[in-house]
Amino acid sequence: MNQHIPLFKVAMSKRVDAPLIEVLHSGYIGEGPKVAEFEHKLGAKFNNPYCLALNSGTAGLQLALALLKIKNSGTGRHKVITTPLTCFATTAPILTMGYEIQWADVQRDTLNIDPESIEKLIGLDTAAICLVHWGGYPADLIEIQKIAEKFNVPIIEDGAHTFGATYKGTIIGDCTFTDYCMLSFQAIKFLTTGDGGCLFLKDKTDYELGKLLRWFGIDRNGPRLDMRCLEDIPEAGYKMQMNDIAAMIGLVNLEDVKRNLVKVGENVEAYKAAFSGISGIDLIQMGTDRHSSNWIFTILVEDAIGFARMMGEKSIMVSKVHSRIDNYSCVSDYRSHTLPNLDYVDGRRICFSGDTLIPLVRGKARPIRDLVNKIFFVYSYDLKTDKVVIGKAHSCRLTKKITKLLKVNLSNKFSIKCTEDHLFLLSNGIYKKACDLKNGDSLCSLYRRLYFDRIQVRQIMHNPVPKWQCAYELAESII
Repeated sequence: MNQHIPLFKVAMSKRVDAPLIEVLHSGYIGEGPKVAEFEHKLGAKFNNPYCLALNSGTAGLQLALALLKIKNSGTGRHKVITTPLTCFATTAPILTMGYEIQWADVQRDTLNIDPESIEKLIGLDTAAICLVHWGGYPADLIEIQKIAEKFNVPIIEDGAHTFGATYKGTIIGDCTFTDYCMLSFQAIKFLTTGDGGCLFLKDKTDYELGKLLRWFGIDRNGPRLDMRCLEDIPEAGYKMQMNDIAAMIGLVNLEDVKRNLVKVGENVEAYKAAFSGISGIDLIQMGTDRHSSNWIFTILVEDAIGFARMMGEKSIMVSKVHSRIDNYSCVSDYRSHTLPNLDYVDGRRICFSGDTLIPLVRGKARPIRDLVNKIFFVYSYDLKTDKVVIGKAHSCRLTKKITKLLKVNLSNKFSIKCTEDHLFLLSNGIYKKACDLKNGDSLCSLYRRLYFDRIQVRQIMHNPVPKWQCAYELAESII
């Protein structure tokens, strides 16, 4: 039986036990010296000293929006432009902080927020642009920055997927092109603290106020008067701080994350090579001016449902990872226009985890190409019209009777199944590419592309035996 390949796994260092136990019994497990050390190391890694360690990535987005709410008081700026292709954790803080949402469309070739769509929405009532780097691949930050500057609108990066990603020589988190950048250290991220996150800020004033707001608005570093309960609180805040337990986990895991990212990069390059050139599968385009963290590897598959079912049967978990947020009833008030690019990609998305990418069978690595060879397409020849229909999406709509017929030995290059009206040919992706079949091909074209010679084709076309029966016998003879 095949080993189950999960979509995600926890990247926890085996060296974490001893230092974690030391913190647990230190007598100080709240926000303390380990949090300060973690922030310092993150600041050095991301070339940004303004780093606030928090109890979740979502808290980072909420804190950025809270800072903007104070700045924008009385200005009429109350709308946030964002993408619906994300986790609801991106959207929830926008709603809970009382902002209105404006949905921007995505780019078909990257799944990132589309600058052209942003430009159509932005105005004097825009409080922020909250973008997501899909799968860890950086969005078009320069283009978005130019649009934002026209209206003096700050940019918030949801970098939940992007640990280690770079853009035009800068690392995502240094806030070169944006005002705030959140990173997530949730359980299945490349760097995990069990749960947690951080917020990087461009501005020192924002940083100092954010440090207060993450712990009720109380100054933890100021003069200590009776456990701080006598201190004034000029601006009410939240309980968002990270504790030393989470920070210690993060400090140890931080030592391993670079090596893990290299491995993930190798995995993704292998998958690119495996999936490229297969009809019915499109790869997400990646430019040379930026580098993805590859938290997830996304492909667009015409028959996404059938593909996911096939992978599940092989004990390999795939997913969309995130549903489109604009379909949720809690944001129904903000559905004001169509999003054609999102409509196109949403039903085609298939995601693999970059970290668990190469499947294992009985503990041994299996070549990726061998896995791709098991991706089967269906060709249906309609005797009435003498046309071939390629069944990538069509296969999902086959009747139960035909579906039963399609249960074949996947070790064959292709298999033939017939009914009185149709000839069904199942071929894997590699063989399909060689055949180069197209919708609307005639039976004659089908045979030619399957390497029957012209004499055999003429015999088939003039044979009084029903075409499907002749085709079955002839195709079966070459399997």
